[in-house]
Amino acid sequence: MTNGSSFGDLDLHAGKAFKFKRRYTAAQFAEVFDLLNTNNFATYDGNILSSGFETPETENPRRTAQFGFRLDY
Repeated sequence: MTNGSSFGDLDLHAGKAFKFKRRYTAAQFAEVFDLLNTNNFATYDGNILSSGFETPETENPRRTAQFGFRLDY
């Protein structure tokens, strides 16, 4: 029904694992979602009688990052 813009997304995950005492593994990592920080619209005005017909109403979250640590035993 609406033509809207295309959805673009590029995610990155980087990490490093370390083994110690033959049994344990520790890993640290960083993740970045929507690395290119593009506009990705979620919903559009679908009211055909509206002057804003087919214009974006909401946007998906832009670039976010998270860091983590994991211990396996």
